Amino acid sequence: MMSIKMAKPMGKILLLGFPHEPVLVDLEDLLMKNKSMHAVREKDGPTCQGRCPSWDPQSEPEALRDHVFPLKDVTTAFKTFVERIGGAVKVIVKPNE
Repeated sequence: MMSIKMAKPMGKILLLGFPHEPVLVDLEDLLMKNKSMHAVREKDGPTCQGRCPSWDPQSEPEALRDHVFPLKDVTTAFKTFVERIGGAVKVIVKPNE
């Protein structure tokens, strides 16, 4: 549900894991904003890249955190994200640092 809410209109959502129980899905948000959802199994790894070109099956989630800021620099963090300074994709603000 969170990934649907966070995706931008016409965004792609890539499911890398499968729940063991039924999951509620907000179809209105998914459909009205033309978002797409794709499921990938381990054996589909290389072929899923066409569906989600920014996903690299060799990368670790930590590698996606390309800019990390302490809370005191939150203004700089937002500017970095909005203006894509340094090619920022995922900007993290750590409140305890």
